[in-house]
Amino acid sequence: MFLISKSHSEEEVRGQDRRGKIREWVLVAFLSAGLLILYVGLNTDFSFRFEERRSFANHAMLAEAFASGQVHLKTPVDPRRLEAADPVDPSLPYPFIGDAIIWKGKYYLGHGPLPAVIRALLLKLTGISYPTGSAIVIGLIGMLLSLAAILSTITNAFFINSPRWISGFVIAAFALSGPQLYMASRPVVYHESTVLGAFFVLSASAFLVYGLTHFHRLSFSLAISGALFGMAILCRVWLGVYPLIFILSLCFFSLRQPAMQQQFWKSAAAFLVPLSLFVALQLLYNFLRFGDLFEVGRSHSVAWLHDTYLYYVRNDNLFRIQHVPLQFYNYFLALPLITEKIGILRYPFDQIIVGDVMVARECVSSVFIMVPILLLSLPFPLFFRDKPKSWEFAIIISYCALAPLALIIILLFYAFATARFLSDFTPLIFVLIFCNLVVIWDRVQDNIKLSRLIIVGLCLLFAANCVMGLFLGFTGMIAQR
Repeated sequence: MFLISKSHSEEEVRGQDRRGKIREWVLVAFLSAGLLILYVGLNTDFSFRFEERRSFANHAMLAEAFASGQVHLKTPVDPRRLEAADPVDPSLPYPFIGDAIIWKGKYYLGHGPLPAVIRALLLKLTGISYPTGSAIVIGLIGMLLSLAAILSTITNAFFINSPRWISGFVIAAFALSGPQLYMASRPVVYHESTVLGAFFVLSASAFLVYGLTHFHRLSFSLAISGALFGMAILCRVWLGVYPLIFILSLCFFSLRQPAMQQQFWKSAAAFLVPLSLFVALQLLYNFLRFGDLFEVGRSHSVAWLHDTYLYYVRNDNLFRIQHVPLQFYNYFLALPLITEKIGILRYPFDQIIVGDVMVARECVSSVFIMVPILLLSLPFPLFFRDKPKSWEFAIIISYCALAPLALIIILLFYAFATARFLSDFTPLIFVLIFCNLVVIWDRVQDNIKLSRLIIVGLCLLFAANCVMGLFLGFTGMIAQR
C-alpha cells in the first residue's frame, strides 16, 4: 500500500513539473510573439511591411557589387561632381549618396563588408535580396538568444541555486531597453552593421563562456569564438576591442596559474588563428578598395552637411581628446528634451560647439536615463567580495566589465554621440547586472520585508526602463520618416 502511494506521489510530482514547464514555454512563446510584433511594428512604422529607406546607401547595393565581382558600388558618381575641386563637398549642387566614399571616381560603402557578403552569397545562391529592416529584426532576436545562452551557462556553472526569475528579468529588461527598440525603429544601413556586429560579439562571448565552463572543450569553443569575433570586426572595426580585452584577461589570469600555462598557449592559439584570418580579410578589403591595408576612406566620405564636412572630413577631427568632456556630458549627464507638449520627452538631434570643438548628438542623453536598468551595474565592485572562487569566472567577469568600459572610453574621443553606439557597449553590461542581482538576492532572500522591497524596486526600475526605451524607439521611428 505504501509503495503504491509513493508511486502515485512521484507521478503526481512529475506531472506537476511537466505542467509547470509547459506553462513556462507557453508564457515564453506568448511574450516572444509580442516582442517580435513590437520590433517589426517599430521597424515598419506599424505598417508591418518592410520597406527600404531610399535616401540611404545600404548593404544590398554593396551585395550587388560583390555578386558582380567588384568592391565599388554600381551607382555612378555624378560627372559634374567629379569635375569639382573636391567631389565629396556636400554643398555642391549635384546629387550624392550620403556617408558613402568617393575614391577615384567611384562610390564605396564605408561600413564593414560582412553584412553585404552574407547578402551576396544569398543573392548568388537564391536570387533573393531582403530589406534592411528584416536583417535588423533577425539580428536583434539573435542578440537576445545569445544573451540568454550566456546567462544560462553562467547560472549552471556558478549560480546553480539562484532563482530562474533573475535571468528572465535581465533578458526581458534587455529586450525592452532603449538600444534594442531604437535599433528596431530605424532600418538603415548603420543599424544593420551595428546589430549584426553586436550579435556576433554576444554569440562569440557565449562560446567563450561555454569553453571556460566546460574545460575539456575550451580550445574548440575558443576557436569558434575567435571566428565570431572576427565576423564582428568585419561589421564594425572597433569591436576588435572585445577579443583584445578577452585575450588580455585570459593571459593575466592563466599565467597566475602555473598548471594552466601550457593550456593557455593552446587555447590562445585556437582563439587567435581564426580571429587573425578575419582581420586579414578586413585588411585585404581595404587594399582592394584604396590600395592601402590600413586606409578606410574616412577623408573621402561624403558628409550630409557642409559644417560636418569641414570639421570631420577636411580637418580630420573625428577623434580628438577635446571631445572627451563634451561626450562625457552627453553619455552620462545630459537630460532628454521636453517637447512643446508638456510631459512628453524626446531625445535630441543637435550639435554642441565650444570654440573650435564640435560634437554631434543623435538621440543621446545620460545612459542611466535612457537605460535605467543600467543603474544595477553600479554596485558591481561590491560583487567581488562574494564572487565564486574560480579563475574561469574571474576571466569571464573581467572581460564583461572591462570590454564595455574600453569601448566607452574610445567613444568619448569620437566626434559623434549616437544612440546606436549603445548597442556596441551595453549588451555585456547586462551580464554584470545579472551577477549583481544574484548576489543581492542571495543576501536578502531570507529577510521577507527587505526582499519585498527589492522586488518593488526592481519592478519600478523595469517599468522605467520600458518607458524610456519606448520613448527612444518612437523618437527613432519619427526621425526616420
